Amino acid sequence: MAMTYESLLAAQRQAHENFGSMMRSWRLQNKWTQYTVYMWSREAGFDAISYGNLSVIEQGKAGELRQKAFFQLEELNRRLMTQNWGPVKNQEIKNQLKDAKPLIDDNGKVWDAVDFWACYVGYKTIPEKYTKKLV
Repeated sequence: MAMTYESLLAAQRQAHENFGSMMRSWRLQNKWTQYTVYMWSREAGFDAISYGNLSVIEQGKAGELRQKAFFQLEELNRRLMTQNWGPVKNQEIKNQLKDAKPLIDDNGKVWDAVDFWACYVGYKTIPEKYTKKLV
């Protein structure tokens, strides 16, 4: 059966919702608020996804994300992987980063911009550890 435009749009909406759920799960597993990345990036001097954008992504309502968002997520993941926090003085932020983990796939690969994008459009599956519902 041929895919219709309507079914393609529905699949995209579902992929966006799944991606948002994964991002929320990752954030909660790191014990972060929606403001953690924003506060960290401001203090450390790097460009990161805004808390407002993160909120609509987590709700699955972001629509088409700009290319920049995927590179911002890659930068965030890279900093977590290398524990390169930057010049952070705020103790609360330091505490939130101390045990934070990058987003990884089921084989332990740290995601880059392509992985984030592929998941967002439904070409890459959600890693198992981020499929669990957290409150």
